[in-house]
Amino acid sequence: MNYYKKLSLLFSGILIIISLTGCKNESMKSPEKLLDKPITDQANYQLYKDIRNLTPGDNDFILPKNADDVGRINLIDLNNDSNEEVIVFKKKENENPNLNSIYTYIFETKENKLVEETLNTIRISGDSIKYANFVDLNNDGKKEIILQIRNRGFENVYIYKYIGNKIKKVGEYTSSKYAVKLNLFDYNGDGKKEILALIQDLSSYEVSVNEMILKDNKIIFNENLHTKNIDNLDKIDILNGRVSNNTNGSMIIYQSLNGSSNIQILIYKDGKFQKTLDDQNDKVKNPFTLRPSDVNGNEVLEIPKMEFKYSNNTPNESKVISWYEWDGLLGSDSKLNLTNQIFYSYDYNFKIMIPESLNYRFFIRQEFENDKNTFEVFARESDSKLVKLYDIVVLLKNNEEYKKSNNNTSNSNILYENEDYKYIVANIDLKAMKKYNLNIKDINKSFYQINK
Repeated sequence: MNYYKKLSLLFSGILIIISLTGCKNESMKSPEKLLDKPITDQANYQLYKDIRNLTPGDNDFILPKNADDVGRINLIDLNNDSNEEVIVFKKKENENPNLNSIYTYIFETKENKLVEETLNTIRISGDSIKYANFVDLNNDGKKEIILQIRNRGFENVYIYKYIGNKIKKVGEYTSSKYAVKLNLFDYNGDGKKEILALIQDLSSYEVSVNEMILKDNKIIFNENLHTKNIDNLDKIDILNGRVSNNTNGSMIIYQSLNGSSNIQILIYKDGKFQKTLDDQNDKVKNPFTLRPSDVNGNEVLEIPKMEFKYSNNTPNESKVISWYEWDGLLGSDSKLNLTNQIFYSYDYNFKIMIPESLNYRFFIRQEFENDKNTFEVFARESDSKLVKLYDIVVLLKNNEEYKKSNNNTSNSNILYENEDYKYIVANIDLKAMKKYNLNIKDINKSFYQINK
C-alpha cells in the first residue's frame, strides 16, 4: 500500500477521469485474471482545469513508466507540513526530437486549490519518464523527488528536495554506458523504503544488483551481487510484496539470454540485497511471462510454473499452472514448495483446483464436439495408465445438447450456469474417486469461474 495519494489523468472526449491506481503493466499476464477493472474517480475535474490554466498549453500530461506508483498528477506532502503539494508531469514535443523536454510542476495548495504564486518548475531534456517517486531518503521526515529521465540513449537520475517552498537539485547520475531500473519498497518493514537499482552494462549485458543511496549530495550505488543471465533490463517487471511467511521482497521477472522467462526473488537482509533462488531451478522458468500471484489467499506471492504433461490442450486454449511458495531460507536450504496445481480453461472461463491427493499425478483431456466440450479428469497411476475419475461437460446454451441436459441432469450435477454455458459433472467413477479420497463435494469445491 502506498503512503501517499496519487492521481493519474486519462482523457476521453469531454469526460476527464482521474485514475487512483495508474495504468496496469500489460507485459505481465496473470493466469488468475482475464481482465482488470480500473478503479476511477471523477471528483477532481476542477483540479485538472486549474493545472491546465496555470501551466503552458503547448505541453501535454505524461505518465511515468511506473504508473502503479505515481500518476500524471500527484498530491504529496513533500515537506511534512500537513499541507499537500501538487506535482504534475508534462512533456513538450519539439519538431527536433533531440529538443524534447520533460517538465515537473510543483504547486502549494490552500483549501484544496492551487496557489499560483508558489509554482516551481523543473525542466529536463528528455523523451520519457522511466521512473518517478517521492520518498524520504535521509530520515528527516521530508520527501525527495526522484526522477529517472531517458534522453537520447542516456540514463539520467535526478533527486530534488523541496526546501522553503523552493525546489533544489541534490543529486544527479548520468550514463550512456549503463541502463538503470529503479524500485522503491520497504523491504525490512521498518517504515523506510530502500531503493533497489538494477544496472546493466550495455557492452557486456552484465547486471549488478545495487542499493541506491544519497550521500553528501551524491547518488551512490552499493553493489551487492551481479548476474549475466538477463537479456534486456527494459523488459524486467518487478512485483513487491510478501515473498514468504515472514519476509518482504521483490519478485524479478526477466527474460533470460536463452529466451525463457525467469523469476528471481530479492530480499534486503543484513544491510544488502540478497538473491534467494537458484537461477537454474526449472521451477522459476517459463516459455513466456506469467505474473506471480497470491493464489491461496495467505498474502504471500507465489511463483507460477507452466506445465505441459498434465493436459492435451495448447497453452492458448488452457494452461496447467503449478504454484510454488518460497520457504524463506537462503543458500542450500532455499526451496520452492508446491501450494496448488490449477487447470485453467480460458475459452470457457473456469478453473479446476487440483486436489492435494492428485498433485503431480493427474491428466485432463479435452474432447471437442459441436455443441459441447468435455473435460475428462484422470488420475495418473503410471506413465502408461490413466484412471478416469469424472467429466466436466460444458454445454452451449439453446442447442439440442443443452435441451437434453435439462431433461437428464439433476441439479446436484450442475457446477455452474451463466447466460452462455451450463457446466455439469458427469460419468463419476465413485470407486476410483474413493481410492484418492475424493467425493462429489470435492468436485464442486474444486470448480471456479475465473471471472464472474
